Amino acid sequence: MLRIERDYAQPIVDCPGSGTMLLYPFERNDFYFDVDFFVQERVKKAALNFICDQNHVLNSCYETNRNFYRMPRTRTNRFLESFIPFSIQLLNN
Repeated sequence: MLRIERDYAQPIVDCPGSGTMLLYPFERNDFYFDVDFFVQERVKKAALNFICDQNHVLNSCYETNRNFYRMPRTRTNRFLESFIPFSIQLLNN
């Protein structure tokens, strides 16, 4: 969590569309920004855009197997932590 301090009262910012808060009140003038939640939501949105666009290059990376997406074969930990496997893990959860 990234701590953001303000000298004045600031309204809580809502994530558009999902209705969940990105900034959580801690004390009177302190807020915490949930970076992990923000990154996960952006990755899910980008992955769903790739899936919906049949002409996109990354569309073929998202193969379905009944109710979930197949994980690509990963030989290294570096590839496992890249965008495609990370987005598939988020979509399957």
